[in-house]
Amino acid sequence: MGKWIIKTEKKGSKVMSESRPIETLSFIGIVLFVMFPLQGTGGVGASILGRTIGMNPYKVWFAIIIGAVVGCFLIAYAAEFFWEIFIGNPLTGLIILFIIIALVVFLIHRWQSRKKL
Repeated sequence: MGKWIIKTEKKGSKVMSESRPIETLSFIGIVLFVMFPLQGTGGVGASILGRTIGMNPYKVWFAIIIGAVVGCFLIAYAAEFFWEIFIGNPLTGLIILFIIIALVVFLIHRWQSRKKL
């Protein structure tokens, strides 16, 4: 697998050096990859992905820092926002919670029914 990784990294490095928009989009992609807390995302996965596609190690590191900080602030802000709703008006908070749970159940159901096809 080492030869494949080295070949992919060299090819990615070549593409990055030839195209500024791809380099910018890959940086933004790594930031978004770290920002959203899903299974397999985060600093470790982003560093592997960034280096595999040929990004400069310092740019990968900087993208991971930006993604982690922005992601943490978004989660904290959302938590504070919902906390204020629940404290300010518990009925509104419960309605919003019910809507979120119903949406998640609906999306899971749709995803499972789509996988069966």
